[in-house]
Parts: sequence; structure tokens; C-alpha cells
Amino acid sequence: RVGGGWSYPWSYPKSYGTQVYDELFFGLKEIFPHKDDVEHIFQAAKEGCKYFMTLDGKSILKKAKKFSAELKGICPNLEFVDPKTLLEKIK
Repeated sequence: RVGGGWSYPWSYPKSYGTQVYDELFFGLKEIFPHKDDVEHIFQAAKEGCKYFMTLDGKSILKKAKKFSAELKGICPNLEFVDPKTLLEKIK
């Protein structure tokens, strides 16, 4: 969330009374401990984002580095970066 506002997981798996399994979503849940993080990363991957920029070094960037092989398998086109790294990549 930047500058206030709110985020809603528009593509979040909906069940309407039946169980829905989304491989990407549940794969991310196995790696990242916080539901909000999983929802944001899920949205970025589903929308085809190339980068997921965050300042959250402890629960996102550290986990993304530790589980990089697993993440390449479930969201191969998404790279997890901090703002400085993103600026270096897009220059």
C-alpha cells in the first residue's frame, strides 16, 4: 500500500461454498507466512508483473531468496526486489 488506500485481491480464488484450489496461491502460502503478502504476490503473478517491489526484507525478500527455486517453479516470471535493486534493473 502506497500513500494510503487499500488493496483487494480481485483474482483471489473464490469458492462460493465449494473448495477451490489454485496451485499458485497455495504454493505461495507454503512459502510466505502472512496472508496479506500471499494475496499481493498472487495478484502480481496473476497479472503478469515482472517485478514485485517491496521494503519487506524480513518476511518477503528473505523468503523469496531462500525459496527461489520453488518460486521459479510456481511464478517463474516474477522477480522479488527492493526499490534500489529495481531502479538499477530499469535504468
